[in-house]
Amino acid sequence: MKFVKIIPEIEYNLTQQLPHLTDHDYSISVAFTGHDGAIAIGKGNEVLEVIELERFINVKNFDFTARFLYHKENNEYYQTQIDKAIGVLSNLRDYVARKYTEKFNYGVFVDRNYSPLIAENSFQLKFQDYFKANNWFFVRHHVAHAAGAFYQSSFSKALVLTTDGGSIDGPNNAFIFNRNGDKEYIGSCVRFFGKLYSLFGPIFRDIKLPYIGYSLIYPGKIMGLAGYGKVLPDLKRAIKSFLIHKSSEQLKLYFDPSVLYPYNYKKKDFIKQYHHEKSIPDQKGYNIAASLQKAFEEVYVTTLKPIMDTYPDLPVCIGGGCALNISLNTLWVEEFKKNVFVPPDPSDCGLALGGLLFLLRPVKPYSNPYSGPELLDLDMLGTYISEECTLYKSNFNIIDIKDNINPVIELLKQDKIIGVARGRAERGPRALGNRSIICWINNPNIKDIINAKVKFREWFRPFAPVVRREEVSKYFEWQNESRYMSFSPKVRKEWIDKIKPVVHVDGTARVQTITKEQNEFLYNLLGELDPGVLLNTSFNVDSKPIISTVKDAFRVLKETKLDCIIIENTLIVKNEVN
Repeated sequence: MKFVKIIPEIEYNLTQQLPHLTDHDYSISVAFTGHDGAIAIGKGNEVLEVIELERFINVKNFDFTARFLYHKENNEYYQTQIDKAIGVLSNLRDYVARKYTEKFNYGVFVDRNYSPLIAENSFQLKFQDYFKANNWFFVRHHVAHAAGAFYQSSFSKALVLTTDGGSIDGPNNAFIFNRNGDKEYIGSCVRFFGKLYSLFGPIFRDIKLPYIGYSLIYPGKIMGLAGYGKVLPDLKRAIKSFLIHKSSEQLKLYFDPSVLYPYNYKKKDFIKQYHHEKSIPDQKGYNIAASLQKAFEEVYVTTLKPIMDTYPDLPVCIGGGCALNISLNTLWVEEFKKNVFVPPDPSDCGLALGGLLFLLRPVKPYSNPYSGPELLDLDMLGTYISEECTLYKSNFNIIDIKDNINPVIELLKQDKIIGVARGRAERGPRALGNRSIICWINNPNIKDIINAKVKFREWFRPFAPVVRREEVSKYFEWQNESRYMSFSPKVRKEWIDKIKPVVHVDGTARVQTITKEQNEFLYNLLGELDPGVLLNTSFNVDSKPIISTVKDAFRVLKETKLDCIIIENTLIVKNEVN
């Protein structure tokens, strides 16, 4: 499983001549690669905004290609979806034009094999018809992953590893990036560890089937379930054989592996039937998850160790969807004793930003995770409050907290669950305080309440703690920054029972660290609590993206056991909470 230079197009892509942007040049980067589509807008050397399509239209993992290409056999349905796509593009174009510009000096397409054109039934949907640019450049999938990871890090030079479920560049690639502009393609390893890992999802009775039969939601859930299991050596060896050789013969001793491979979208009905009839419950399922996670970690360590050993003095950046596996990320730090950086958006939702950063080549780190849109209907807040209070006969209490966060602190100390939507949205799948649901960790049952009555998701899924950066080593066996919930260190034994709602069953926690400069609101709240730990999870419900509108915030408030919401500096509390 060696890394070899097998994709010459990557080398060519790294050496293409890029323009020197002036302060007045607008640029746009587009990534529609199969799921989690996004665009990124820049001016000069500044990133202005990143728009993830799923947030813009409230459809999880949305991407034009993923929504259409798997329904070609149904022409009427397909044409309906194309019409919807035109509407999305039109709304997106109008949004960008109102805020920034109608025409760009430079444009970037990530994965030109996929992105510029969707054609069927003599219909052509061209992004260029809606977003005009004088010059277009093309950036390969894994080059965009690499640029997104490196240019958000603080490193001047780094080994960059990109690993995902697979693309036109394969699943695993290695690069050297330098702030002076030099980039080197080291090689690729064609082993689809990430994709094969995700295919195990339907095996587990405790994991809900996704709403479209898509495997994207499985990896995070498998990782959470693994904490409840025990690694079985023989099963782990069988899984490693599957991950490396795609051989499922040994797995027949443990379960029916027919669901695993080959995988395609037309297996949706089969997956449903399999999950209903053959999925594995309870401890047997947990043990499979634990053995899978361990096998996944070991094959990656074995594969990447030669690369790590070749560049012992370089720090490491990791991009691609597999970088969302926090157990694996933590292992990189512990196994190789390296400085490891993972961006907030390592999966395909970060490709558009990666393409833009490849074009901009910033000399200083781009370290602002809050570059998503403001709430899309924020100007309607007053109207919504008036309508809701009239409809529900003053069911809400409205409090201005601009200069006084004490009401929020009092609610937290009463174990209330608060939805927060302030400022611009975070990029990536993890809420970092601006589109979060938060509560204090004083109530040991609060995790189960949120899973069952707010998020409506599986019972076993853990929540992240957020702490001040200077206090991370007080609660966790961890000295480093973990700004984007990318690592899962052990919780110190003396704190396990005291912060129980954010401690996973295996004694770890997906910690988020913050400074006052990064998020002053959260930082100030933590300073008024003892212990200074908040539970932080994304402001959404199961199968929906993180909220992007005031309307959706009110919907979650009314339809769940959420106690209050904060919209900018307005605290809205259900009267029964007062």
